[in-house]
Amino acid sequence: DITKKFAIMGNYDYLKDNSFGDAHLNGIALYAKIVAAPKFIISPRWELLQDEQGFATGTNQKLKEFTVTTQFPLDDEFSLYGEYRHDYSDAKIFRTTNSNGLPNFDSKQDTLTVGVVFKFTK
Repeated sequence: DITKKFAIMGNYDYLKDNSFGDAHLNGIALYAKIVAAPKFIISPRWELLQDEQGFATGTNQKLKEFTVTTQFPLDDEFSLYGEYRHDYSDAKIFRTTNSNGLPNFDSKQDTLTVGVVFKFTK
């Protein structure tokens, strides 16, 4: 944490498997946590996964995502969450449906999530 209201983090991942040849991938992620008000926390995140051999995803691609998560801690045991996530790739890997209702694939997808968290502690 840089301050009580602002934190940043980053990480780098490298995976290698020699079981069936020389398969590897790497990725990077950057995170932040901003306490905008006592009952409002916002956390942006950006990630990049370079899977040039399709080692983890089955497709040669550079996969990226950007997420914004909001947290509304109502008390110590109960929080509400909202999240928007945008995934994008240089390959068409996200299943969609075309205008005729047939399966199709796109290079991007967006998701919204709403969550409720209860903590059961003593």
